[in-house]
Amino acid sequence: MEQILKYITFSKKRFSLGMALALCTLVTCFLNRTSFKVGMISILMFVLLSFFQINLKNDKVRCVFYFIYLFISSFCGVYLSQLAVNAPFFLMGKQNFIKGILLVCSLILFIYMFSGRLVLSVGISLAFILVLSTVNAYVYKFRGIEFSPSDILSIKTAMNVSGQYKLFPIPVTVIYAWIFAILLVFGGTVLITSSKNFLVLKKRVCIWVFVCLVSGIIYKYSDEIIIYHWRDDGAVYNGYLLNFVAAVKELNVEQPNDYSVKLVNQIGENYDISSVNALEPTIIVIMDESFADLQILGNEIFTNEKVTPFIDNVNNNAIVGYALSSVFGGRTANSEFEFLTGNTMAWLSESSIPYQQYLNTDSYSMVSVLDSMGYNCIAMHPFLSSGWNRPNAYSYLGFDEMIFLDEFPQEKLFREYVSDEEMFDKIIDVYENKGEEPLFVFGITMQNHGGYQYEGDNYTTAIELKSYSKEYSDVEQYLTLIHETDKAVEKLITYFENVDDEVVVVFFGDHLPKVDTDFFEEVHGGSFDTLDEQMLQYMVPFFIWANYDIEEQHVECTSLNYLANYMYEVAGIELPAYNQFLKELQEVVPAMNVNGYYSVEQGCFVGYDEEEIDLLNTYEILQYNNLFDVENRNEVFFPIS
Repeated sequence: MEQILKYITFSKKRFSLGMALALCTLVTCFLNRTSFKVGMISILMFVLLSFFQINLKNDKVRCVFYFIYLFISSFCGVYLSQLAVNAPFFLMGKQNFIKGILLVCSLILFIYMFSGRLVLSVGISLAFILVLSTVNAYVYKFRGIEFSPSDILSIKTAMNVSGQYKLFPIPVTVIYAWIFAILLVFGGTVLITSSKNFLVLKKRVCIWVFVCLVSGIIYKYSDEIIIYHWRDDGAVYNGYLLNFVAAVKELNVEQPNDYSVKLVNQIGENYDISSVNALEPTIIVIMDESFADLQILGNEIFTNEKVTPFIDNVNNNAIVGYALSSVFGGRTANSEFEFLTGNTMAWLSESSIPYQQYLNTDSYSMVSVLDSMGYNCIAMHPFLSSGWNRPNAYSYLGFDEMIFLDEFPQEKLFREYVSDEEMFDKIIDVYENKGEEPLFVFGITMQNHGGYQYEGDNYTTAIELKSYSKEYSDVEQYLTLIHETDKAVEKLITYFENVDDEVVVVFFGDHLPKVDTDFFEEVHGGSFDTLDEQMLQYMVPFFIWANYDIEEQHVECTSLNYLANYMYEVAGIELPAYNQFLKELQEVVPAMNVNGYYSVEQGCFVGYDEEEIDLLNTYEILQYNNLFDVENRNEVFFPIS
């Protein structure tokens, strides 16, 4: 006993630090109403660890302790990253679990090479991991999908709308993860490190070799890792860290196997490039933020009054139906991208943002087509211009003018955003001052943006739910918002019914809202297990209305990349070559998005690896030529004036 006690020392500074950490833990647990048992155990551990330190002078014994501490820290790094995002620890499988431990271990050792202090390296590594996991916990809470590498490019956009989301109370699992991480680091300081340079050059080289080896193994076998984007499946089945790291490879788009410029040119020889516009109507496109018909999930929504009575009855001189979006709960810009370009997110990473990653030069789009016909093309969004790199993206797509928040009077606010009514008034104002050129307006609204916990002026709940298992205040706020949209749309359509010019109005939602998951499942009648069921959460309503006679039509399900074809035909514009191809494709693949497509043969939605369709392969080749082989872009399909 005496031999052991001679290695144990007492430090006033350490004792003071331990007491301070215990007090902070007590306050944090009290304010956030965490588990009493978990809080008291954590506090007790801080107190116990603050009483002593161990001074081991034998390097071999010290080395054994280092290896044990490194393994425990690597294990805890994986575990705590799962705890922070409230994901189960036991479903990821043995291989993914081991890969996760190796990933954390290599991160710790990489930092250790430079710092020479293991506990410090563990602290920095766990802090990095938990910052990432905490961000993911909030992103999932607000958006219903996980935080991915490409989201790092969208920090400005996230900050723009952060005021509408409640950061407090902090999720209990996040608090636990941070407390346990701090406890692990504080526990590591029990061992007093040697004053001499313990990490000699030979050991640094060995560590560097290990880090490179682990990185190489993870990179080599990354193709075997199925990257999940549906809800929190990435954290559940891969572990959040491994899924995040594996998703980095999706930032690079690989060339299709059969791609060649010669092949693209051969395909282009089969299409007509002439384009005639007989009517030159005013074309107004409104992509309405988070606008959705939640009844598409399976059952009727029971409310105190009809939510969208006007839009539900837009039938005369209209094409109405549902279209598949490739996003859920966020990433609005990707819906814009699919509609304006005719491209699909199917050949890109679900987590990528083309506006930020792939548009860096003049690009073919609906805008460039209309611009070549003499249209004055205006993009309009009543919010900050910094979101999604829109000014640059709109310039590359061919818009002549952009109208952002500072050009709106901001007199008709709903919650803290410009209302749809005020935005539609702005559209009318632009129309009344359009001059001689035909007008194309592409507007993205802001009124219905999440989150849906607003309490304050400029909002009164009008739509209330009836006969549900619990209260869904966020759903009621969302339904109240789109109820106001319905009134604004009625006002807009009524105005254009009474003008002398020909006018086409295209209206569609960008994605479904992120509201309480329990409500979605209650309306659906259970969980969304099959791909057919999951696709319901990507279906947005649309209508294309004209103030002149057109053939009326109901479309059961199309997708946003096809929607322009309906608009061109209503406007009397002959389909450009790329849209001619999309029309052929639509006959074989009626609807598609990033998750899969509707198989006519199988009568259901399938993944892209389940059925080989030549036109889908051609689509991927043409899109690659358009987006990534700019110098050899085919002029038949992608002319840019």
